[in-house]
Amino acid sequence: MAKYATVRPELLYHYTTPQACFAILDSPRRRLWASSIIRQNDSSEMRFSSRLIGRIAVKMFPNVEWLREVATPEKSPVDTTVVSFCGKADLLSQWRAYGKGGGGCAIGFDANGLASTHHYQLRPVIYKPKAQKELIEGALVGILKILKQYDAPHPECFATIAVQLLAPWLKHPSFAEEHEWRLVGFGPRLKFRAGNEGVIPYSEVTFNKAWLKELWLGPTSDVRMNKQAWDVFLGKKFGRAKDDTPKVTIKTSAIPLRRLDIEY
Repeated sequence: MAKYATVRPELLYHYTTPQACFAILDSPRRRLWASSIIRQNDSSEMRFSSRLIGRIAVKMFPNVEWLREVATPEKSPVDTTVVSFCGKADLLSQWRAYGKGGGGCAIGFDANGLASTHHYQLRPVIYKPKAQKELIEGALVGILKILKQYDAPHPECFATIAVQLLAPWLKHPSFAEEHEWRLVGFGPRLKFRAGNEGVIPYSEVTFNKAWLKELWLGPTSDVRMNKQAWDVFLGKKFGRAKDDTPKVTIKTSAIPLRRLDIEY
């Protein structure tokens, strides 16, 4: 996938609600929750990538019957977990998603630090159809070559694994404005929590506090008071620099609060 990787930005932003942001920063354990890919906010994501892989597989190899069965959403792995980041700070679409009424947060992490996380892979999501097609075709050709070379008795198992490895990085082109990067774990130790629609499998991703570089505060009705409160909290939690500012830099959105409610 290196061919399709864009230049890794210096910082990647984890957009979230104020409540979740406070929990992440206040916890002495310094953990991010990586939710199972089958329980992402939009369940159509996995269906899109699985069906895309399936269509291309069948078109490339119409006589390989078992390929018709492997690329289905039902084959999606519970133990593939994802933490989403954004390559852009102060992005209107993300504030709408995580701070509709104002007050959303975006934690700016050192991207190289995230990339060093054990047992997880950090890569950009691929949105362009041509790049998606080339990636899938290359992977399928490589898999079938290996299966033929070693005469594997259950090739569908290997193809299913390939689908699982490719699917997290593919999203519909209409989401390109999100500039998403994903930290993906394959087969981590799972925990479980209750969500609005049932049980959510997840894994915990440990981060170093040195990776925390910025905290962006989304549009809100009282920017000054919101920033002041976070300033005191961050200063007590992570220390203050020589100029008496928190070591984690606080930045505020330049987007007016009213724009969160405008529909296009």
